[in-house]
Amino acid sequence: MSRTQPEPKSADAPLEIRTENRLVFYLSLGRRYRRRIIGMMALVGVYSVMTAARLSAIGLLEILRVRFQGEGGRFLQQLESARRWLFGPGGEPLAKLLHESDAFFYKFLLGTLGAFTLLAILMAVSFYFKELFAQSLILDMEVDIRRSLFRHLTRQSVAYFNRQRSGDVISRLTNDINAVRQSFKLFFEDVVQQPVIIVCTLAAGLWASPLLFMICVPFYGVLMLPVLRSGRKIIKHGKGRLEKLSLLTEAIGQLFSGIRIVKAFGMERHEENEFAARNKDFIRSTLKMNRAKIKARAVQELLYNLGTAIAILAGVALIATGRVAPEPFMVFLAAMVQVYMPFKGLSTAWNQLQESRSAVERILEVLRERPQIRDLDGSFEFPGLAQEIRFDSVSFSYSELDPALASPAGGNGAGTSTPLRLPVLHDVSFRVEKGEIVALVGPSGAGKSTIADLIARFYDPQRGSVAVDGRDIREFRFASYLRAVAIVSQDPFLFHTTIRNNIRYGRESASDEEVEAAARVAFAHDFILEQSGGYETVIGERGVKLSGGQRQRLTIARAVLKNAPILILDEATSSLDSQSEMEVQKAIDNLIRDRTTFVIAHRLSTIVHADRILVVDEGRIVESGRHEDLLRARGRYWELWRSQNREA
Repeated sequence: MSRTQPEPKSADAPLEIRTENRLVFYLSLGRRYRRRIIGMMALVGVYSVMTAARLSAIGLLEILRVRFQGEGGRFLQQLESARRWLFGPGGEPLAKLLHESDAFFYKFLLGTLGAFTLLAILMAVSFYFKELFAQSLILDMEVDIRRSLFRHLTRQSVAYFNRQRSGDVISRLTNDINAVRQSFKLFFEDVVQQPVIIVCTLAAGLWASPLLFMICVPFYGVLMLPVLRSGRKIIKHGKGRLEKLSLLTEAIGQLFSGIRIVKAFGMERHEENEFAARNKDFIRSTLKMNRAKIKARAVQELLYNLGTAIAILAGVALIATGRVAPEPFMVFLAAMVQVYMPFKGLSTAWNQLQESRSAVERILEVLRERPQIRDLDGSFEFPGLAQEIRFDSVSFSYSELDPALASPAGGNGAGTSTPLRLPVLHDVSFRVEKGEIVALVGPSGAGKSTIADLIARFYDPQRGSVAVDGRDIREFRFASYLRAVAIVSQDPFLFHTTIRNNIRYGRESASDEEVEAAARVAFAHDFILEQSGGYETVIGERGVKLSGGQRQRLTIARAVLKNAPILILDEATSSLDSQSEMEVQKAIDNLIRDRTTFVIAHRLSTIVHADRILVVDEGRIVESGRHEDLLRARGRYWELWRSQNREA
């Protein structure tokens, strides 16, 4: 036996996210993508500086305007004369019209146009690479988070999924991660980019007029205050919005899974009304969050307009007193006009980041969940079943496992009504030898399925132990132990893929010949060939295109291919008609050969040939023996048999 070895890491391995808080979460991403983030910020810096450099264009245009006025319109006259020389009679070549004093002006004009053209090209190129780089980085981060979350969910215990709403989990995988992706997008586009533009723009304003800068900039400095103050409300209502959205997702999922019931009971209008009510709750929560954003934006607009008005009044007063020239004032005013858009973008990004905080917290809530069934330190690979499986004084209660499961509507077996707040198993002890076929019978809610779940180690008992060959199964690595267990349940679950892939599920390395051999053992090969695509036929979600008996035989073929030494049959034929039951029973007879088999059965006629029958009642083993012996004893088994065979 080999000790537990850590999983090998590869370049494509999912991100290992630490979950202490949001900062640690972001740092986990930062460490993985640090080089790309540095490159991204460099591209953002280049683009931001070029964007801010457009202010120089405004200043140069102002110089040109002054030059036009100083020349008394001679420039326009020269252009008109040149036009007539080129396209009509009269006029003189432009070269003859130029005065020596104009040489610098025209060189300056051509140089400025060239500089603008070069700046435009560089801005376009830097924008292209910045956006392309950002989208690639953001998508990789999104995929990394989703893979890590999905990987974490696959490692959770069955108890976790029993207490979670499926719609809420799906919403965290989709809607919440999408909110985080949007925050990444705004972070790289605005939180990093806009401050650079703001600083460069304010620097241009300071260069144009330090006096106006000192007077007006404090008013612009408070533009972020209303946005910062609205953060708490956005976080609060943002979390409520995501929770309402998860309820919508759950309603859609339930419609797909329960459409037959909806149709059978004519509940379409009821479902529509329920969905409409949830939509109203979602809209109400979203409006509360948006109201906080809009209020902050309105106050920000007011402050900006007041600051601009003060800048104009101060500029006019300083120009009138001769302390500021008109040209620098125009450059300063242009800077103050341009600085608002970066502030606006930064405010939007800040609001989105506050909204995404709730999404991050909801994701971290999932990642903080520790599996209740996990490998212990020093656990070993499961060596296989050599002698026996033993229950030693096992007691189990769902309420001790998780108080949230202690609800009046029970769940320790199909159709159970036993309150989960009560212990499900009491001091259960029995021994099963290798190769033995043991049947578990009893009324609904007696604890039969719970015993099967403990054998598969979907749960661990609170007291006592489940042992294989004298070793508690908790000493084995969970994955290696579960490879030795095959389960065929009452509700056969099949995936929306081909028949071949469904049979091969759990043993992907199996060849086509092995898949077909397993299908023959399960008496499924013939009906598979009757399908339009044979083994490549896609059977729909949960195998909806097949009959109940066909679906069950495919799950039996899957168990045959897995070739596990421990087999659990949980009411495998209870939902079938007589003809399908006969076909499936033949497949089961092939499956159980040379395997240690636990059969949970409601129809006692299907387990009369079991090596041993354990009668479970109210969480205890009340009888044990062969069919004939138990009938002669006229105990609990005899009562169950008589209730099912009154005519006989």
